[in-house]
Amino acid sequence: MKTNFTLLLMVFVVSFGFSQEHMEEYFFSEENLLKDSAIIAATPDFIDQRLIAKASHRLSNDIYDSTQYYYAEADDGFYSIYTKYKQTADELQFYSTDTFEFDNQDRVIGSRKFRWDTDLAVFVPEYRSSTEYIGVDVKKRLVQKYDAINSQWKDYWKEKEIYFPDGSLKESTIYNWHDDTDDWSLTSYLLNNEHGFSIESISTFGGTTAYSKRKTFYERDANDRLLVRREMLLDTTTQLYFNAYLQKHVWVGDTLETIYFYHQNNGEWEYETKSISHYNDNDQIVRFLQLDSLDVGLYQNKRLKIYEYTSDGAPLRYQRFNWDEESLNWQLRYNRDYTYDGLLTVRIVSVWNYDSLEILPQYKSVTLSDEHGHLESRRYFSWDKDMADWRFRSRYNWYYEDYENGLVAIQNLEPIALNVYPNPTTEYIAFNMKDVEKSFTVQFYSANGAAIFTTEVSNNQPVRVSHLSAGMYYYIIKGDGVGASGRFVKE
Repeated sequence: MKTNFTLLLMVFVVSFGFSQEHMEEYFFSEENLLKDSAIIAATPDFIDQRLIAKASHRLSNDIYDSTQYYYAEADDGFYSIYTKYKQTADELQFYSTDTFEFDNQDRVIGSRKFRWDTDLAVFVPEYRSSTEYIGVDVKKRLVQKYDAINSQWKDYWKEKEIYFPDGSLKESTIYNWHDDTDDWSLTSYLLNNEHGFSIESISTFGGTTAYSKRKTFYERDANDRLLVRREMLLDTTTQLYFNAYLQKHVWVGDTLETIYFYHQNNGEWEYETKSISHYNDNDQIVRFLQLDSLDVGLYQNKRLKIYEYTSDGAPLRYQRFNWDEESLNWQLRYNRDYTYDGLLTVRIVSVWNYDSLEILPQYKSVTLSDEHGHLESRRYFSWDKDMADWRFRSRYNWYYEDYENGLVAIQNLEPIALNVYPNPTTEYIAFNMKDVEKSFTVQFYSANGAAIFTTEVSNNQPVRVSHLSAGMYYYIIKGDGVGASGRFVKE
């Protein structure tokens, strides 16, 4: 199977016009530069279902369809390809392709990121990573960035993770490479206890000349409830850490938590704010009250958040209120409601409108999942104040491979049953879409995304392709409410 994979890779490398140096690099890594396709994927049996395509249609100033595809090859390991492109009314625009290589334990051991160069009309390398597993408790990863000017890979960042025997993360360290200092610098550090709760962390923001570094310490009780969170900032002049922020957590049972916030001022801790959180029996927050500090022991209302859940813990409503000093009352500023109907979830968000001084609908999402909990589709709508109605904005479809029924073709836009034959072909290609009676338009593209020709056909009507050179080609089908995309081979 890997022989076929390499032959397919050669077709793409040649059609893309890569240099010999790039060809050697890609062959060595056995990575594929597949772009847009109606993927026919094969994956290991121990994976029940794998996401292999996500399609979207977005309505904006630039109306376009885009599809992200995943490809997998089964052997002693397998490869996964993630590709993103944009289809407008006039052209097909590619953006990027990510490739991942896995070992036979379904662990990532290598990845690449390619971006589409519009001038060269070819995917060019951008990042690559390699992952090493040492025993069962250590993972090391190195990420490199491609220097196109010097045609070489350069170190970018590296990470080391250490795990507890149960597989939970114990320690994580990330370094960034800096060309100006020709050395690695610590970017972040995380230390967890055996229950997976943080007890120490370091984070860095910015570059090497102007940056801030924060060190945080955590204190917990016997039940791993947070008691103290103390942050220290690095003085870039003295290279010494100084106290900056402090949180003290006071618990009453398991359902009431009060947090006091302080900041450092001239070596003294000053009161800042405090919050009071109420939890239900499922450890879900149901009420959050934030107060501003006026003085020691004196606070005023600032913000209130209320959460509601269904009996099985699913979100039902979230509301955020701001305290109004003039009316001395809470004013609703944000509202999010959820409704459930079988596998369908509807979420409606309403936001305070300062012009009309009222809460108005802003956007709605409608999500459909399958019986396994996988996302199948999501639709977004925005509220049109003039029409006083919802207006469609975008949609997303997720597709999975059904391994019980073997290889499955994945289509763009709305899911349809599509049969493309013969493939490979020498003379003609035909398309059959189940339950589609009207004719539809087929757009053909070369391997580098250039448009070749467009024709209108009916089901099973042959399209002559004998004049095309041997290689890989792409098609996009658009019809009355349906669409699909894929690839075929001309021999």
